[in-house]
Amino acid sequence: MNKRFFLKFLKYSLLALFLVGCQNDLYRFNSKFNLPKISSESPIVLLVIDTKVHSNVLEIENLKKTLEYTKIPYASNVVDGFNLNPKIPNSIKVLSLQQTIGLTDTSIDSITDFVAKGGTLHIPKTVRDPRMAFLMGLKPEAKLETNTTAKGFYFNKPVFPDKTGLVHDYLDPFIGLDKSNFKDNIHVLVSAANDNDYPVLLENKVGEGRVILINTSFNLLKNMRGFLFSSLIYGLEGVPYPVANVTTIFLDDYPSPTYNIYKEPIKSEMDLSISDYVKDVWWPDMKKLAKRHRMKYTAYVTFDYNSNVYPPFGFLEWDQNRIMTNEGEESSSGWLGKNILNSGHELGFHGYNHVSLLKDDWKNPNYILTALNAAEKKWKVLGFENLPISYVPPSNYIDSVGLQKLHEGMPSLRFMQSTYLGKVSEGGGREFDPDPLNNHFFDYPRISSGYNIEAASEWAIESMYIYTGIWTHFVHPDDVYQISDESNAATSGHFEFRNKHNLNWYSSSSEKGLLEVFEDYLVDYKARHPFTRFLNATDGSNETINWRYAEYFHTIQENIYEVESFNSRNKHGLYYWLMYIDNVNDQKISDLLYEQNIRYKKVPYLDGYLFSLETKNPSLAVLNLNPTQQNNVTNIIAKVNKERDIFYDLQASLMSFDDRLKRYVANDNLPQATRLIENYLKVNPMASSQILKDYAQYMVWQGKEDLFWKTLDTYYQKNSNERIAFLAHDLNLIVGYPTTEVRRLWMTRQLKHNTTNVVCLKEYYNHFNTLDNSENISKVLKKLSELSPTSENTKRYLEHLIYSKANNIIEELNQIELCSIYDKELATSIAWTYADALIFEKALQWEKCSLEISNETIEYWTVNSKDFIKYKYSNFSYYIGLLLANDERKASQELRGVPACREDLVKYANKITKVFGHLENYRIAVAWSKCATEINVKNKMTWLFELGQMQSLINYYNDYIQEHSNDNEIKNYMSTLYLYDGKITEAIRIAFSIPPQEVDPKLILAINNEVKEMELKQQLEISKLYLDILDPSTVLLIEKNKRQFQGASLGADYNSINDKLDPTMSSFNGYYEFYNQKGNVHRFSFSQSSMYTINVKPRFASNVNKDLISLGYRYKLKPGENNNYLFKGRIEKDNDNELYFQAGIGYNKTKGKNYSAYQVDIFPVQSGPGYELNIYRTLLNVYKEIPLSTLFKQILALEATYYTDSGADATFVGRYEYNLVNTKKLKLNPYIEGAIGRGTLNRRSGYPYWMAEERMFGGAGILFTIGNSTSKIKLIADFSLFAEDKRADFERYTGSVIYRFTDYFTFNGAYEFYTIDNFYSNVFQLGINYKFE
Repeated sequence: MNKRFFLKFLKYSLLALFLVGCQNDLYRFNSKFNLPKISSESPIVLLVIDTKVHSNVLEIENLKKTLEYTKIPYASNVVDGFNLNPKIPNSIKVLSLQQTIGLTDTSIDSITDFVAKGGTLHIPKTVRDPRMAFLMGLKPEAKLETNTTAKGFYFNKPVFPDKTGLVHDYLDPFIGLDKSNFKDNIHVLVSAANDNDYPVLLENKVGEGRVILINTSFNLLKNMRGFLFSSLIYGLEGVPYPVANVTTIFLDDYPSPTYNIYKEPIKSEMDLSISDYVKDVWWPDMKKLAKRHRMKYTAYVTFDYNSNVYPPFGFLEWDQNRIMTNEGEESSSGWLGKNILNSGHELGFHGYNHVSLLKDDWKNPNYILTALNAAEKKWKVLGFENLPISYVPPSNYIDSVGLQKLHEGMPSLRFMQSTYLGKVSEGGGREFDPDPLNNHFFDYPRISSGYNIEAASEWAIESMYIYTGIWTHFVHPDDVYQISDESNAATSGHFEFRNKHNLNWYSSSSEKGLLEVFEDYLVDYKARHPFTRFLNATDGSNETINWRYAEYFHTIQENIYEVESFNSRNKHGLYYWLMYIDNVNDQKISDLLYEQNIRYKKVPYLDGYLFSLETKNPSLAVLNLNPTQQNNVTNIIAKVNKERDIFYDLQASLMSFDDRLKRYVANDNLPQATRLIENYLKVNPMASSQILKDYAQYMVWQGKEDLFWKTLDTYYQKNSNERIAFLAHDLNLIVGYPTTEVRRLWMTRQLKHNTTNVVCLKEYYNHFNTLDNSENISKVLKKLSELSPTSENTKRYLEHLIYSKANNIIEELNQIELCSIYDKELATSIAWTYADALIFEKALQWEKCSLEISNETIEYWTVNSKDFIKYKYSNFSYYIGLLLANDERKASQELRGVPACREDLVKYANKITKVFGHLENYRIAVAWSKCATEINVKNKMTWLFELGQMQSLINYYNDYIQEHSNDNEIKNYMSTLYLYDGKITEAIRIAFSIPPQEVDPKLILAINNEVKEMELKQQLEISKLYLDILDPSTVLLIEKNKRQFQGASLGADYNSINDKLDPTMSSFNGYYEFYNQKGNVHRFSFSQSSMYTINVKPRFASNVNKDLISLGYRYKLKPGENNNYLFKGRIEKDNDNELYFQAGIGYNKTKGKNYSAYQVDIFPVQSGPGYELNIYRTLLNVYKEIPLSTLFKQILALEATYYTDSGADATFVGRYEYNLVNTKKLKLNPYIEGAIGRGTLNRRSGYPYWMAEERMFGGAGILFTIGNSTSKIKLIADFSLFAEDKRADFERYTGSVIYRFTDYFTFNGAYEFYTIDNFYSNVFQLGINYKFE
């Protein structure tokens, strides 16, 4: 504590000196009052305000005022400012905001993290932002249904001190979210008065923090401040705040003129006049009441009840009722005034008469001064000691004119005490501050009145008290007369009757009177507000000034939270505080206060207590109970965000996309609407055209055109859907391509997907007809000529082909009818194109419709169009060129035997390679491709694949792709060839390297089909490396398989070993099994077993029952691998507390289709005698499966046993199975089987275990398998018939069944039954198993 004090001393010493030096200015009464300063230190409350809604601002201003009164440091920010920097300072304990629609997702995330790590989010108004559903405690399926009828407040918890069950019949309905929207585990502190199911004030815990929601649509204004503050203080546990801790009872209109008239109910109760009742009954009773409760009143003098606003201002009414006293005859009212002072109470001023100081009531405001001067003189004449300091306006009405005249006419007045609620312009609506209309006065307003304090008044009292510690209440001596009859209708005005229940002053046997009713409330109030001081108005005002002008500082040092002031001046030397403490922390705070010798009391409040504290110094230090920083904050935030993701995933699955979108648009929440569509696009590859058009329109309205095209590009790249590419043309009409690059991108995609939109094709041609884009322009012009076969389109296409010297020009020209082009210049170009390709016959045909071509040329073409053979020996190269152009098959025949890539023929290598490829002579095509310059890469890959030259294909692909890394068509093809070759992983590796929009959908389908058929180990490896290439159904299948075969499991089973059908052992077993990160399996089990006697004669002493309980553990090393191991152990205890053990080790190996298994187990003989005699059995099992062909399988097995009583046996089994039927759902396997066994003992009776000295048997059977590992039911049944040497024949029935209730919840059963006459162990098993993720 010394260190903490020293640090603060350094921080505040200069400030304290300055403030103390200025104290005289703060409290001087000969000048105007200044507004109290607002704390500027580090805030612990942050208010985020939506300034666009005026009513929201008013509500926040009321909340701010409570924080100013309580000296709690706060900061405020507007929504836009918070969005710019949504990081919440570490000092903040409570964040309060009304609306979230304007907040960005980043801001919402920041708020969620703030709550997760211990902060409190305070929402004082119903929010219908779906992004807040998780924080507010809504159900995922909530439809945000509104309740329009719930109204009024019912306190399930004491939101005001010790006021559980308080009802406030507020007239306006809440218009908030119905209870059906909220989770069942929300904490409801306040319900609706007319609907207990409707939550008004609720808490939802999130992580280490909480969210407080006031579920109403109306604004909580001044009369609701205390309710607002209590909901906020929920997050400020352990933060002490100073209060004035004063209560003042004002006696309005007293003393005043009294009248010797009789009125009900006093007339009937006491038969006294008003004057006698006030003097002889009311005032003596009020003095006694004050003495019992240590109260000091301020009584407010009114000299006359006339309505006179013109001079002269006399005192006839005051003086008319006179009495005899020790000092002689004097007015009754004057005597009462002096009696008030002599009794230790105070006189205040209420007015010359009861006409309010309003400009409208005093036509000549200067007459107010005249009346006030008359009243001041009368005051002095009556000997009322000092002139009054406190003033209450008649009927609590006063305006700025009246205040100014009041200051001028009676300058002694410093405290104006009208009403806390109401309109400022009419004299109400005051704060504990300098008066807003005239700061010569400091306001000490009243909150309640009357002797019978009902629910509405109690609400107002408690609401103001909780953040001020003040109760200001006024009564009148004539309140008892204000019963609801016609005689009072005129005088009550628009105010409620002050004795509307027609109560007497004193209580009777049947009904309490006003005096007792009021005193009961005083007693209750004092009990709920300990340390309350009942001061007169002037002292109460001064104490309030001390409190208001004191500046307090909040500091945290070494987990101590301290609040203290350096400028507070309290003449009483005592300081008062309030502090909320939860039940959980009650004891340690109480102990701390006791250790510090701090006087305190506590009353129930919220989920704990409201501590009232009294200190001798203006400082209070307690434990810091609500730090917003946790040591494991990262883990906490991650956990909450995971819960939030799960919540919204579930929400999305429950509410239709269309419903959510309509809701956002209807609420003008376009940002959320577009976010919803963007999230929809992430998981829906087939979004409708209308959704995309709506998205485009919403983005235009938000001015986000560029972002729209980026989102659409991402969507296309992920899904590569031609419909999206074509739709972009229509979307352009809504949003417009922002740049030429974007236009090129989308129009190229439309071209790639073979658009048939003529308008689109023409637009592409007009925008991108450049030399470097001739290939795409060729495609466009060809498409146009096909879709719109006009002569113009055809001509433009052919001219482009000829001009660009396209590789396919001859193929295209061959498609055109001879001389169908009515353009001689174009026909000439066609003829020359044929001639250049050595196709002279076609050149001559087109010459006939061309422009004039010279005779020499025509003669040359004619000579070379026939009789090619003449060049074979004179110019073989030219000869081959002519054949390739005119007779490909003849050319291939001539080239057989010619070495590939012969020097004089290299110039024709491209054509030769193509010809041999077409003729499917792949070996020669590959040979010539080595010197070809324009080889079709895909064709060569096909040739190599067909030739079985897989390594050459791989090398060729790798060399090519190294230089053409963006050729996704070739990547697709190579991946397909890998798939054909059975190299699935290699196929996936290449496909994964291709951008999603460029991958061949058929390839993806084929890959996914292959992956679905893989073993789980391979599936997991591929999903780990190449998850994005797998479609959702494949991923789901892998996850399903992983859970089924590697998921943690919880199970139970029952096992029974029987002598025929009489049990020798039964066991109930429960277990939990899980895989660790290395893929190894741990199983923990608990069992209850019973070992029974064996039905044998004679009955041995050791033939007893045994009951056991056991704990077991089993460990499998990487099950599913080709080699894996098993270790297990078990400890058992019987009903005699004897201990037993079991242990085992196993190994199995898979190599190709061969399978081997070896296992050794040690365990007690499974029967009552076996355990009683403590005989252990060591069992060796060896099992091998050896496929002999696709139809036959050999099985060899050895079972050898050693018993600790020296018995031993061994049995060798051989079996041959035939694969008769082998489908996915049905397998039939007939078999033959033989066995031979030897033992050291003959115990066929089964006591204490079964053994034969010699045994040999053989037989045949059939094995049925129905279903498989993925079927709902899988049944295996085995029936066999055996002949045994020197023994009767017997039958064996074995089998198992697995039934899936769900994918992860299964029932299993198994049996093994023999029809041997003597003892044999028959086994039955039942079990259930559930798999977890």
